[in-house]
Amino acid sequence: MALLDLSLVSDTLKRFIDFYFHASNEWTASDRPAVSVKPPDLLEANSLGIYLYHISEDNYHKNLPSMGSDIPQVRFVPMGLNLYYQLTAKCTISETEDTGTLKEQKMIGLAVKALHDYPTIDDSSVIIDNTGTEQRIFPSDLQGTDNRFRIVLQPIAYNEAVSYWTAGNSPQRLAAYYQVSVVILEPEEIQSRSGRVLTYGVQTFVEGAPRIDSCKNTLSFTIPGEAETNEVELRPAQAPPSPTPLPDPLPIDHKISFMGTGFKAGSTTLLLINERWDDPEEVDSSWWQIAITKDSLNVVIRETLSAGGTVILPGIYAALAKVIKQINLPDGTGRNIEHLSNQCPFAISPRIDGIDQGDPVTGTVAVTGYGFSGDVSVYISDRKLELVTGIPNAGEFNIDSVAQLIAELPTTDLQGNVYTPGVSLPIRIFVNGVESPPNWIIYP
Repeated sequence: MALLDLSLVSDTLKRFIDFYFHASNEWTASDRPAVSVKPPDLLEANSLGIYLYHISEDNYHKNLPSMGSDIPQVRFVPMGLNLYYQLTAKCTISETEDTGTLKEQKMIGLAVKALHDYPTIDDSSVIIDNTGTEQRIFPSDLQGTDNRFRIVLQPIAYNEAVSYWTAGNSPQRLAAYYQVSVVILEPEEIQSRSGRVLTYGVQTFVEGAPRIDSCKNTLSFTIPGEAETNEVELRPAQAPPSPTPLPDPLPIDHKISFMGTGFKAGSTTLLLINERWDDPEEVDSSWWQIAITKDSLNVVIRETLSAGGTVILPGIYAALAKVIKQINLPDGTGRNIEHLSNQCPFAISPRIDGIDQGDPVTGTVAVTGYGFSGDVSVYISDRKLELVTGIPNAGEFNIDSVAQLIAELPTTDLQGNVYTPGVSLPIRIFVNGVESPPNWIIYP
């Protein structure tokens, strides 16, 4: 049973050694040493001390399950402790040095034998004193509590024992060191209780839990001056959301494939994790046109999780596959078992739908698309534009809306070289750390 007052353990050891001294024929009533729980430097003359000097958590009693559903659970779980004691003695100062030292060794010797002869102490532990009377070792507050303490002499190396004494203040003395375990520290009283299991069974699944191994998508773009469209496969995936309504035909740029196993083992849905959300959000399977095979989840990235639902902004996301399997219990009823896959990171990038350079003389560029919200940066080639709130000047841009930003082209690059009219310059838009697909402008 758990306890809260650690002094009861020290009192138990004190009572035990004191009873043992009373039962020994080595002492008389007049010269029998006292037993104390004081530190060595505070011991009185002709006494033996058993002092608690250190406490540590027991490794084998960590993470015990809670009996209820109270939060936080750690407050309602008992804590296992190891208590460390120093056993030492002090003789009377009036005696000669040899006589006093020999008395100390005698006290230590009898105490060590006592702790050796009783390696465990519990409710049933008693000592018969010199009058033949049984003495219960546990104090009254511990009797009937079903506690059990194990006492072990610690193998402290002789060259390390000196470290337990402070030079100059406490000269080194004969001592022995003990570990008392396991003392269960009392938790807070639970306010709830887990439900009783009325039916039980063992359910096995051949395919196991779902797992996502990787994700990929294909990005298409045309380099200025070339007629052929280039396609690049990105791993991990980095795709922009598709426009609403969906274009026909749907470009491959907005599709992502999650590869893995166990996707057809039951009813499967896709969950997304993002730093803006407190909990994983479930994707509307029909809205994202999720196509499921045994080893892949193929989705179309949308601007929202569902029609009119949570908005998807550019950034880093993690995908999880949730598979719900239905099993039949022995009583004929059904039960749904939920399995979650590992997290697979991917990126949703800002989308560029069009670039209107407007007046070629002023160098004003209007970029339309989606996702221009959050931490937005714009680069023309290697030149970063400065974000402003008003009308931009050369080398600046402002965000008109989540679907449009206005930029004023710089006149020179970072080295001060003037741009050549008609040259193609890449425009790169970063939103929340994710770059838009490749696009170019023509410098006027």
